[in-house]
Amino acid sequence: MIRKTVLLPGLLVITFGLVVLTSCASISQSDKETKIAAKGQQGGNSNIVNSVGWGKKSNAKIAAAYNKSWLGQTEDITVFVKTGFALYDARKYADALDVFAKMQEISKKNNDVLNVCISLIWQGHMMDLSHMRKEALSKYKEAADMKIYGEIHHDQYGLAYSPSPYALERMNTAFIRLENLDEN
Repeated sequence: MIRKTVLLPGLLVITFGLVVLTSCASISQSDKETKIAAKGQQGGNSNIVNSVGWGKKSNAKIAAAYNKSWLGQTEDITVFVKTGFALYDARKYADALDVFAKMQEISKKNNDVLNVCISLIWQGHMMDLSHMRKEALSKYKEAADMKIYGEIHHDQYGLAYSPSPYALERMNTAFIRLENLDEN
């Protein structure tokens, strides 16, 4: 699960659950996409991912069903986050890296600066865990330079951070794996 409190220039946004911000007052999913996602009609991957929670057991189901073809089947950021976390939990860092890179691409296309920043941070995490420190530093620097503040919570990992300051910290200290605390 992700909880966000985000500060963008001239705006304080407090959200609960996964809400994707694109600009000062809009949400990245259109009403039509939201209705489709709610009905579970976005494709097999969305059905699987949206039918389970954020814990270990749920993530094991997602990771076991994952296929790289999922990356082209949706633009639902929740699907990317949950799938990336599931693959991280399963220690499939290269696959998780691909998911977070696709999340960055979709978020950038939708002018969703917050999720671009989050995706960069998690790409850096996957690179750190894959002994690709130089590449991780590049992702962390890009996230730090975005100057995104506020609080992001990944409660299942006991992790809370302000995106850009956290990315600066990761430039000094490599990410160390956190275990999912939610048994779900």
